[in-house]
Amino acid sequence: YDITHKLYLALARSKFCVGSIDEAIVFADAVLANSRTPRDKIGAYQLLIWTSLSRNNTDAAFKFTIKGLEDIWKEAPQQKNVDEELRRIRLLFNNKADAEFLMLPKMDHRKAESKMTFLALLAEVSVLKRDHLHQDLAVLRMAEITMHYGTSDLTGLVFALYGILLTRRGLQSEAYRFGH
Repeated sequence: YDITHKLYLALARSKFCVGSIDEAIVFADAVLANSRTPRDKIGAYQLLIWTSLSRNNTDAAFKFTIKGLEDIWKEAPQQKNVDEELRRIRLLFNNKADAEFLMLPKMDHRKAESKMTFLALLAEVSVLKRDHLHQDLAVLRMAEITMHYGTSDLTGLVFALYGILLTRRGLQSEAYRFGH
């Protein structure tokens, strides 16, 4: 199973890279149909999002991000859930000194890195759709993963987007800490 899964996903990505979008979609769909776990689906969802964006179809890209999000976390985001997560993350962040953020270890958890990449894509597509609910959810989940598993190549983006999230809510003094 593992080898076949990896080969189909690699083939789908290769087809995408050479411009064979329709073939890439066929292989990505096969990965989705035969995946055993939500984690196994993340790469296929990412590819379907990229293929949609390459065709300037933000509606389809957004649909795939939402489907992937629901598969991974088993819930559809709601404003009250995002508000609760924001309160929790704010409490966590406000109880940390700046030096503690700088001393976070390097992330070495593959599953967490995979989720971070997917969530960054969700944040990007949400910006294109002007959907702050899903962008905020992605940012808060990425912040939580960062605090639990450490820093990654996306950590700077996480803190910048967190600052934007706080600014949109009128919390400029807190946002400044993450933007300077």
